Amino acid sequence: MTSIIKVNEIQDAGGNTILSSNGTGTFTSNLPSAVNTPAFHARLSVEPSIANNTTTKLQFTEEVLDTNNCYDNASNYRFTPTTAGKYFIYSGVSGVTADQQQLTLDIYVNGSRRIFHRGRGSGSSNMSVFTSGIIPFNGTTDYAEVYLTHEFGSSTIALAASGIDFSFFGGYKIIGA
Repeated sequence: MTSIIKVNEIQDAGGNTILSSNGTGTFTSNLPSAVNTPAFHARLSVEPSIANNTTTKLQFTEEVLDTNNCYDNASNYRFTPTTAGKYFIYSGVSGVTADQQQLTLDIYVNGSRRIFHRGRGSGSSNMSVFTSGIIPFNGTTDYAEVYLTHEFGSSTIALAASGIDFSFFGGYKIIGA
């Protein structure tokens, strides 16, 4: 036996709408704990030249997604979520290198490097480094940024192309964490 229940709204015992549908298959949750926002994804739109033995803050200026206007793509190039919780933060950078290179990609939180969120790679020609981690944010002043350190070899250039995710930075709130 099969059953079909058709509703456009689910409410709790207090009459508060917790889930609604617009009738076309799109659902909206009204529970703050049941959504992965704030969320953002940004990418490089300018090719920065990273000199040997330097650490450079990457300026991800092209926003692909920014649900709550928590990513600053114009001046600080940082994610400052306005909702407290744990977030999955990630970044990846692809670089063109002339010789054997060493790159380290770090997520900084509140201006300090988070060693346990580090990606490192070495190689020649094309190479990529990635990093990610779960980071708690207080919902007011905590922020995340991405820095790339070029540790060995001649200058390298982090690839960037409008509309292509060669180098990116993003994150989202984890539901139920």
